[in-house]
Amino acid sequence: MGQSLSAHVGDKEVTVATLRVDGKKMTLQFFKQIPKISYFTDNDEPDPSLAPWGRINYSIAKEGKEWLLVEKENSLFKCCIDLPSVSDWEIEHHAKWAADAKQKISEYAGKKFYENMLKTQEENFSRHSKGIEMAKKKLLVAQKKFALLQKLQELPQLYLA
Repeated sequence: MGQSLSAHVGDKEVTVATLRVDGKKMTLQFFKQIPKISYFTDNDEPDPSLAPWGRINYSIAKEGKEWLLVEKENSLFKCCIDLPSVSDWEIEHHAKWAADAKQKISEYAGKKFYENMLKTQEENFSRHSKGIEMAKKKLLVAQKKFALLQKLQELPQLYLA
């Protein structure tokens, strides 16, 4: 009354697209030398003059780890397409310090002895209030870029030699 199990392994086909320059596979050293440009315009929209070729995952220290190879005016460029790192922590940090400064402002208000400290806390409040607004704007831009960069995942993955 034993039960028999069976397994089947089928063939899978994989296509690997390598970049070639003058018939030779593009190396990492060659890739590093390709000029870097921004994929986004000043309005945080994709630059319409860029023709994407494909994506490359390769980490270059202090530059990025996910790249888009693009053509612009018959020249080859690379664009870093790492997602911007923005977190709610930044907003929370500024909100905490702005609230702290506001509390101290109410404590020091009208007390001659604390005039210098009051001015400092008013400056802190102003700085952290601006920080909150800047962090919110960065978060909105990051969300917009994330949606745009998700579409690039459909492009072919390119491999270097």
